[in-house]
Amino acid sequence: MNGTGGPPPVPSVWGEPKGDVYRVLRAVPFGEDIHLPAPFGLALDTAEFPVS
Repeated sequence: MNGTGGPPPVPSVWGEPKGDVYRVLRAVPFGEDIHLPAPFGLALDTAEFPVS
């Protein structure tokens, strides 16, 4: 729970800027892998991220 009554936070990858606005490319619940696009081309295990 995030304590705000809103949706829980999620790990997100942002990109494709247009001016000063970025869009979410990927978002997953904590505990799932989030895949980073090229040039990184890897997956991060979000189970290791602190959630509180």
